[in-house]
Order: sequence, then structure tokens, then C-alpha cells
Amino acid sequence: MKKWPWILGGMVLTPVVAIFLWLGWLNALLGGPSLFLQLYSRDDGTIKWSQFYNLNVELEHVGKPLNLHVVISCGSVGRQIVGEGRSARSYSAPYIYGIEDQGHGVLVQTPGICGRDFKKYPIPEDYMPVLFWAPDAKNLEFMIAYLHEDAYAQPVSKLKFIKATIGEAERANYDVWRKTLWKRNIVPLADVAEEHSTGRSFFNPGDPPRHILFGEDDYRLSAYDGLACYSMVRLRLPQILRDNVQQFWPTDKPNYWLLKRDQILDLIETPAAAAAIRAEMKSANEESTVPYMRARRIGFENRSGIARSRSRKNLVGGDFDNHVAQFGLSHRIPYRSEFGYPWATTALRDTRKSTLSFDVAGGADQGFAYCYRNVATAYIGSPPTQHNGPKYPVTVEPFRQTILVDGREIGASEGATLYFAPHDAIIERDEFIWSSSITRLSKETARNQ
Repeated sequence: MKKWPWILGGMVLTPVVAIFLWLGWLNALLGGPSLFLQLYSRDDGTIKWSQFYNLNVELEHVGKPLNLHVVISCGSVGRQIVGEGRSARSYSAPYIYGIEDQGHGVLVQTPGICGRDFKKYPIPEDYMPVLFWAPDAKNLEFMIAYLHEDAYAQPVSKLKFIKATIGEAERANYDVWRKTLWKRNIVPLADVAEEHSTGRSFFNPGDPPRHILFGEDDYRLSAYDGLACYSMVRLRLPQILRDNVQQFWPTDKPNYWLLKRDQILDLIETPAAAAAIRAEMKSANEESTVPYMRARRIGFENRSGIARSRSRKNLVGGDFDNHVAQFGLSHRIPYRSEFGYPWATTALRDTRKSTLSFDVAGGADQGFAYCYRNVATAYIGSPPTQHNGPKYPVTVEPFRQTILVDGREIGASEGATLYFAPHDAIIERDEFIWSSSITRLSKETARNQ
């Protein structure tokens, strides 16, 4: 009897391979780690920690001295890929470490420095890591990220940055730290092996969304980006766009106003405008995509810290992508969605109306981001998709999105479908367009590669 191969997405599969892939898909659908990945790329499950580094951060918190001391561990997990030689995957921990002080949470994202040659790539003297402040140390569902050196000098700031240093450490230093200061860590942690095998942590529920810390019906599982940090970057309008934008500026000449999505599309799609936009993106150290110059998700995922105005570089230096190496040079405007957890309410489901609130006053526009989970799909989600399972889809039904700046409405978008950023473009006078930037927070045992 003739054996017919199976065809999937243009690929010819033998029945054995097809069944193998089907079993892997079924196992992943049930919430376990992919069977395909388990068999194709088998980890031995044990992280072998072999390198250690000290991170010391000196701060003032609400006017009082505060020091954060972290011993970073770097290790690897053995891996066997079918048909290849044995290899290893690199990890480091902790990803974010924080302590309680005066009832608040003060946290630091550790740098990605495993295996760094300090002689060839010395640590910048003005190195500044990404820091977070949480109003409630016992509830990290809302935090404020400090993403520019100027943020610390603003009236709204709770922290003052003094300095941070990085150096090599020994295993003995790590063991002592784990028995002492590690116990003060306020980041909710799950079993390391479970987190490693599923990729799920307090910050991110994985895909499909399951959680080892939340219940099955917890709305936090609907946050497709997990716990992420949201901000906007001011981009100066190139003159060619500024001339065209002025025709839409309301007659009362407000400081902040909305330009409809189709209008901005018409303006930026000419070759001359596109070239001017690319030049502006480069000078602003950001990158964007159409339809309305939304910033690509270039953030602090790589743990390179904040580039300073004096040295104009972070841990990456000049060896990598310019946008990564100079992250932190752009001021940021934080914003919060009414779809955020835990303040979202069931009224959103009935009214299909929501707000995005931006803070500018008090220096809030000088380098902050608001970190939370956007749970919009739990309230106004479109019909379920296979990608995210039957409970929480990844898209939403059209809704009315109102934009507030310092509590004042500047406009609204009818039929909005973008729930994590403005549906229409925010224009500041006739000079700037605001571009959104979102950074997902990762898992505790952060992958280095």
C-alpha cells in the first residue's frame, strides 16, 4: 500500500513526525511545556551556577539613605538537541530584586553581565540600572519605573540616585547573601524548576496563559503582555510633517490634541515624509513603525541600564544596536489604562468605554513608566482565538477610548481597537508626536541568550 505523506503549511510530513507534532501541540494546550521542545531540545533541568557578581546601588528613598545589595548568579542548563552535539543554555538570577522600605517597595533590575570581560568592556563610571518604586511593597501589581536620569530630580520622584557599582564575586559571597539579604526580597517567586520548565513567573504567565501563582480564573492571566511598563516618547515632528499637521490643529491651539489615525497615515505615507521620519527616529534614539509612529518595543529587556547624558552610553556601549546602546536618553511620559489590573471593573464590559491617563505635571514627563497588567481582553475580548486558548483572546471588540492628560480630556477615539496604547496620534502643539513604548518584564531566571 502506498504511504502518503501529510502536508502542513507547505511542509511534507511523514505520519510519525505529524503525530509527534500533534502530541506536542496537545500537551502545550493542556498547559504543560511543549512535548516537542522536551523531546527535540531536552534540558537536564538543573541550573549549574558558576559565576557571581556584586551589584551595589546607593539611593535616597523619601529623604532617607537606602542601599540595595544583590549578588547575581550566572549559570547554565545542559541541553541535547536531536541530531546535534550537547550544548547549554545560559541563565542569570535574580532578574529583579527588591526590598520593603517605609511600607513601599524599591526594586532594581539586575544587569546582564554574565561572562563579561571587565578589562575589554569596563563598567561605565556613571552606570545607572533600571529602578522601580512600588507604592505598596506587598502588592507589585503597580510600579513606577525610572527610565531617565532626570526622573530622580523631579518633584514627583520618591527616589534619589547616588551611584551604582558592579564587581566580581565568589560563591561564598553568594551563599551568604542567599542566607541573609535574599530573604528580604519582595518579588513573589515560584518554584525555580517549574518556572524554568514552563517559562512562567509572577511577571509573565506564559503562552498559553497559565500561572503557578494565580488561580485559573484570575483576570491577570488575560494580560497578554504580562506585567509590562508603559510610556510615551516625544518625537519632534519633521518640518514636512509639521507644515501638514498645522491644518488639523484646533482653532483654540491646545497644548495636547488628537490627530485621527487615517489623517496621520495620509501624512506619513509620502516618500519625503517617510525619509524625514526615519531621520527623526534616529536622532531621538527610538524606532517606530506605521501606522502612527508607535515606538517598537525597544526597552530595557536586555538589562543594559540607562544611558547617561555625560557618557551617552550604558552597559552595551557602542558595540550593539544604537537604539539599545542609547536607551535612556529620551524622556518618557507614563500612562495608565483603565483596563489595568486591579482597578479595572466589570462596568467596562457594559459601557465599552475606557480611558488612557497620561501624567505630565510635576516632572512626570521626565523619564517614568507605569508598570501594570492590561486585562482588556478579559472584559471586551473578541471571540476566542486558538493562539491564546478559549478563555482569553488577544484582540478586543471596538470601544470608545478617551485620552486624559493630567486628568483633562484632550479627545476621544470612537471604534478603537488598540487597548494598550492610543488608537489615534497624540500631538503636542504643532511640534511633537507621542510614540508609545512598552517593555515586558521577564521571568526570575532570565535567559542570557
